[in-house]
Amino acid sequence: LPCGIGSSDVLTELFEDNPKVDNVPDGTIKMFIDLIRKKGRLARYVRFLETLLTCRGKAVRPNQWRISSMLLEDSPELLMRLEREPGGERIMVVGDTSYFPKLAGGRMELCEWLETTEQDTAEDFN
Repeated sequence: LPCGIGSSDVLTELFEDNPKVDNVPDGTIKMFIDLIRKKGRLARYVRFLETLLTCRGKAVRPNQWRISSMLLEDSPELLMRLEREPGGERIMVVGDTSYFPKLAGGRMELCEWLETTEQDTAEDFN
């Protein structure tokens, strides 16, 4: 996978809308999280993890719990978070700039971030 020969895309296609998607080993999920950590938030790695979350429009709860747990407990630096500034007037998007380079100084006001981020991502906040 790390060689860039498209194997992550093949795995994504293999598991997309596949009823056996909940049989993906933890080691495979961890490998993709490690690839994101080492190579950055490349769309093909994120897309693989997204593929494991649903099957035919329905949530795959075991995978949602496993991936959430692995990210929240073992790799929180790979996630952005929202923080309310003291006084509560502004909400800030906060994240590790090595994974979120658009966050100048690791922080950006939510409204500004929404204006500069990809449209499909911004729509998740509407």
